[in-house]
Amino acid sequence: MPHPLRWCWHGGLGKGIDMTDDMALPSDRAVVNGAGQAVSAVPASVPSAVLGFTGTQRDMTEAQKNVLVSALIGFREGGAIWMHNGDCVEADEYAGRTWLSLGGRIHLHPPSNSSKRAFLPHTKAEATLPYMARNQKIADSATVLVATPRDGTEQRSGGTWFTIRAARKRGIPAMLIL
Repeated sequence: MPHPLRWCWHGGLGKGIDMTDDMALPSDRAVVNGAGQAVSAVPASVPSAVLGFTGTQRDMTEAQKNVLVSALIGFREGGAIWMHNGDCVEADEYAGRTWLSLGGRIHLHPPSNSSKRAFLPHTKAEATLPYMARNQKIADSATVLVATPRDGTEQRSGGTWFTIRAARKRGIPAMLIL
């Protein structure tokens, strides 16, 4: 049986608080799962955030997708407009298309390896860069990072965890959807 649906903040907002569906919510903007149960919230202290997004190049779970969509809705309702996105297949593509469907704008940071690009519609785009340099730019550009890592345990390798660590080093809060 998979672990319960959860997310946690790393960084400036509740350092490492792990939220599950039976815990109190930090604001009134709840994120709900497919059954309509509140499972997390977008803190009111980041209402007009500039989002950075990073996620797995493999399929996200349905639970991750549900929480991600609800979180993105909360950020848009809070006034966020921009998402810095790495333009890769799977999680980046899903988050980017969802963000666009909500009326948000995409600032792309495409990888120099085009074989895994999603080629998302966008408002702005940076020049292509190798993966890790691109990931650093996403972390440097965001005021909040939203991440959907494949593994709930921090990994020493891989772009998603590299981006989370880069945001953490800058003191940028990261919403990990596990």
